[in-house]
Amino acid sequence: CGFGLETDTWVDARLLSADGNYTILTWQQPRFSVAFEGPIAAANTIEASGWQYGTLMQIQVEDEDHVVVFDGTTLVDGFNHYNSPEGGVADVFVAQNSFSFYEFDEGFGLQPGWTVTIGPKDSSSPYPTKQHLITNVRPTGVDFEADTVFGTAEPATEVIVYGCPVDWENFDWDGYGQPPWGGVWNRRVTVEPDGTWLADFSEPGVARFGLDDFREVTETETCELSGYEFGADQYDDDFDETQRQYIIPNIDVSLNQDDWITIGRVNNEPKLIEILDEPGGEVLWAELLTPYRGEDGAPFEIGYDTHGIDLKPGMEVRVPGGELTLAELTMDFDIDNDVVFGTAPGAVTARVSVGDDFCWFQGSVPVVDGVWSASGADLFGEGEEAPDCESFDLTKQSYADVSVEDPTDLGNGYEGDRTRLAWEQPPQWANEEIAGFMDFLLGEVSGKDAKNLEKALDQVWESLGADYWLDYRTLDPDEGYKVFVRQASAAETLEQIDLLSFVDFNEEGVAELIQFSGTDLAGWLVIAVDRPLAELAIEQAEGAGGDAKRIEKANLFMDRADVAMEQGDPSVAIEHLGKAWKHAQQASR
Repeated sequence: CGFGLETDTWVDARLLSADGNYTILTWQQPRFSVAFEGPIAAANTIEASGWQYGTLMQIQVEDEDHVVVFDGTTLVDGFNHYNSPEGGVADVFVAQNSFSFYEFDEGFGLQPGWTVTIGPKDSSSPYPTKQHLITNVRPTGVDFEADTVFGTAEPATEVIVYGCPVDWENFDWDGYGQPPWGGVWNRRVTVEPDGTWLADFSEPGVARFGLDDFREVTETETCELSGYEFGADQYDDDFDETQRQYIIPNIDVSLNQDDWITIGRVNNEPKLIEILDEPGGEVLWAELLTPYRGEDGAPFEIGYDTHGIDLKPGMEVRVPGGELTLAELTMDFDIDNDVVFGTAPGAVTARVSVGDDFCWFQGSVPVVDGVWSASGADLFGEGEEAPDCESFDLTKQSYADVSVEDPTDLGNGYEGDRTRLAWEQPPQWANEEIAGFMDFLLGEVSGKDAKNLEKALDQVWESLGADYWLDYRTLDPDEGYKVFVRQASAAETLEQIDLLSFVDFNEEGVAELIQFSGTDLAGWLVIAVDRPLAELAIEQAEGAGGDAKRIEKANLFMDRADVAMEQGDPSVAIEHLGKAWKHAQQASR
């Protein structure tokens, strides 16, 4: 091949000693890339290489009107400092003559049309100062069936599109950049006159090797697109680069933990979040939400409490670039045999986590004919995190969580969307736990408070009478109302106690004084026992097609209970919940 120096040429100078050893000095034209949109490291990041290690660099950013909007410095320290997906900032050594910079002010965002200038702060340095105009390249979508990535940019310009997955397990680091190698396969495309481009990975590309970065190599092979991260790069004549990503977000929805929605893998731009009654159906709620970055530089995400919308199986949660149809999940405990089990129609595997205040176990189990189960042995599965405790012991105080992946994500379009269901302690078990705690507190109080606490405890124990319960979640239709009567009496007595306290030890073993009022303890009865009982009764009445007027009255008393709780009157709230339960029972008859 012919010889010609170009902006991306590497030069090695070698000094050979008499014994056959030699010293190598490698030179490369300094260059940098600007990534102005992305969910983790690629959001507002400048990465550079080729300048001398230890050089103090000046970074200046000008807007389209040539107004300086940022002026700062950084060292060429050989590290890429990026925000770890696990949270915190990870420092990864790359090469002594490289660095990455992301320390922009909160809310600052690099934009197309802005100019980035990088160079040594010392003007006497022999190393150059370089400029790059951020382009408007944007990947806008992926077609997994056609194996294409498409987007927009300035007409007649060239775009390098990357989309095939990296096979890191078989990556040939020794043959870095040479075929065959198992890296990211790219396509170079020319933007159409209308500003659109399309990269087709189902057809072989044109080979172009010799560049140092595997993202810049265009492979001749084809591939089936998969994964969730795709991108497009544009280089200027001096080989400096604009990078932009297209990220398929992942949606994680909890059906019963405050109806919480988490949207991960998002950039820092506001996103329209929608909840539909069914896929493609009526929009029940929509709001434009701005992603936030968690503590210690965690990735951008959106977390949102739906504030009153009861998320149910069959609903659709939709964000730009992704959607999730909520799965139907159930979960139950078999304490005698230490087994967690449930149903997940249509799922392939279920991810199960079980624990308490001291131990935590997790693992994946198969879903067979819509049914899953997990024992201690299942939660020690290969590749899962090892539990801290020696044995798996399921109790009435255990926590649990089950989640399933969106079946549509199991193919090439893997997104990692999940529907999850948290174990809610059954009201009867919660009642028993509260009674046990009150019994413990009797040893911590004296005088009138002790008498009131003992009186309230007697009422709670009476509310656990076997005649009142069909099972640990459901009350007897005829006798169950007496539970609310006993609980309201207990709450009224507890409200007369101004202060309860006990000493506990935190994770560091330091003693802490825990203080609360009798009203707080009564509120626990409302939240953990009485409200779930009333909610289940209404849900069953609605499912059975019960009398609409009775159900309406039941919901009216539920609202009154909420008002009473806001006013700090749990005993009145329990009375309202009892009436709601009674109307629900009458609606079903």
